[in-house]
Amino acid sequence: MKNLKPRTILKAALACSVAAFAASSYAADIIKADNSDNLTSTTSWFSGAVPTSSDVAVWDSTVTGATTPILDVSTNWAGIRVAGPGGSITINSNTTVQVLGLGASGIDMSAATVDLTFLQPLSNLVNQTWSVGSGRNLNQNGPLYGNGRLTKVGPGLLLMANAALVNSNFAGGLTIAEASVQSSAGFNGAGVNAIIGTNTLILTNGGRLRFQNGGSSGSINFNVPLQMDGAGTISFRANSSWGSPPITGSGVLTLDINNGATVPTLTPSSFTNWNGHMIVTAGSGGASLRLATGFLNHSMTNMWLELASPSIGVNRQAASATVVEIGTLSGVAGTSLNGQNARVGWRNEDSTFAGIFTGANGLPRLAQELSL
Repeated sequence: MKNLKPRTILKAALACSVAAFAASSYAADIIKADNSDNLTSTTSWFSGAVPTSSDVAVWDSTVTGATTPILDVSTNWAGIRVAGPGGSITINSNTTVQVLGLGASGIDMSAATVDLTFLQPLSNLVNQTWSVGSGRNLNQNGPLYGNGRLTKVGPGLLLMANAALVNSNFAGGLTIAEASVQSSAGFNGAGVNAIIGTNTLILTNGGRLRFQNGGSSGSINFNVPLQMDGAGTISFRANSSWGSPPITGSGVLTLDINNGATVPTLTPSSFTNWNGHMIVTAGSGGASLRLATGFLNHSMTNMWLELASPSIGVNRQAASATVVEIGTLSGVAGTSLNGQNARVGWRNEDSTFAGIFTGANGLPRLAQELSL
């Protein structure tokens, strides 16, 4: 019998340890069983193994119908993937309200054929992506916590704080990199931080944030910073207003004022020093864009304001002797600008304005070639 030297034994032990570490460093897929058992119960999972922070919980064709499991104990998963179950998924919390923490794998609904709803709290433990496939809804109805940035991708719809304004303790920030994020909660004068959290909102690649509220008291204060890393849209629906977010970045921002929205009021802190391009659009009913009383010289000096839909009017909130300076102005036929104490052309570029000028001294002072 050949004796193994201590060095050989040590090498073998180290090799086993490395192999074990490598195996544990990859997230495993834990398949949901075809039931609505509590999510920390072994019977809730096909293999009998409960997902951990290293695992991705997967709803696939093993599940033949709708499921409504309860998160009975707070836990952490690496992420969730929805891949062809036979019915919708609704995750509830028990009466003591448990929290599901999600890691870097986030939520993958890119190939989903059903919707996913969270009624219990979520916590973004690290930066992560939530991907929503075409025609699908991801409903985040319970509170969202954590410091990890949430990036939304995919053509489907993410509904945040959709039942109530519950996300004011989410500090990670939201990036909308594709399609829409929406809330239908009643705003009642609350800040947008109650929907998307307190950190900077980043819009890029056509991402859109939409306030879909039809109540009679839905005014909302946009009170988080906005960063334009590319083209993006903020849609105001019934009884929404703009507020005063500081804006950075050079992307194109579209303000879509639609479906009976009240007059959004733009405030000077939003636009001072911003050199981007704002396109204002509206539905068939038209809309008004109102400049707050506090607008000062140079408030819009560096930006391009484009009125892109007929029946959009730009007015002052109240009479003021302060001159509002607009870097570049353009507009289609049927738009209007109250030219009293307005001055355009500070970006030194030509533009065409096919609308009309109103006010006691209708024509604004010009610092550019403005075709009428």
